[in-house]
Amino acid sequence: MFLIASRLALSIWRRWFTRHSATRQAYKVLSVTAALFITAVIFIASDTGPLHDAIEDGVSGRLLPFFDPDALADALIAACRHPEASRPLRRAARAAALAKFSRAKGREGWIRLLREMGAEIPETVPVESL
Repeated sequence: MFLIASRLALSIWRRWFTRHSATRQAYKVLSVTAALFITAVIFIASDTGPLHDAIEDGVSGRLLPFFDPDALADALIAACRHPEASRPLRRAARAAALAKFSRAKGREGWIRLLREMGAEIPETVPVESL
């Protein structure tokens, strides 16, 4: 069941971010990761830079050596054979997503970035109104 949810979430987020994201690569990876985490699925991936912000190997998912397809395959097979063993990772992933990728944190990050780029957004304007 969790594989079906992950495919659906991935498909929805991939379509949206492909059309709307200006910084597609890193933002897309983190956003898809957050979406998958919120659905409480296990995240098994090759170890790449953008994922380090979202996944802590062995805590909220699995990050395997990039050039080791056998390790990736073994982890995927183990997750399918023993889904109950991945329950702590899935719970930790959901908790991490809710803490790191909330709508308010995303909005605060965009406002901070816009200000750093020179946009004049008054400090007195509540972030919630933007």
